[in-house]
Amino acid sequence: MLKVVKYPPAPTTKYIQNVVSDASFKGLLTVCTGSMVIAQTGVLNGHEVCSNKVMLRDAASKGLINHNVTWIGDKRWHQDGKIWSAAGVTAGIDLAAGFIATTVSKNATALAQDAFEYHPNPASPDRFARILKGVDLN
Repeated sequence: MLKVVKYPPAPTTKYIQNVVSDASFKGLLTVCTGSMVIAQTGVLNGHEVCSNKVMLRDAASKGLINHNVTWIGDKRWHQDGKIWSAAGVTAGIDLAAGFIATTVSKNATALAQDAFEYHPNPASPDRFARILKGVDLN
């Protein structure tokens, strides 16, 4: 039997809400199922957000999709204002490269790519979008 647990705890939720609403807030980066946890705080309401596709499919089948968030099923990562989200763990590396290029500099991204010997994938097309084919996320 599936047990629904309210997470994060109230003090954590309040902290996240306060940080995101602060004028000096630069950006919230969430990777994989972290977005499903963060969505419970309300700070993703009205935003387009990526998450792990297998978990989104499972949550949708159990009626546990947060309908205040527009879940994206066909991108590896996405930026919606100051909200940055990635579909899965490796997509999170790509998200970080996009965030650095946007908030620091393209030169910093190039240096990081060389240091880590990694070339980021674009946000789309996403070869894993097939996982959510036929799944209603709204």
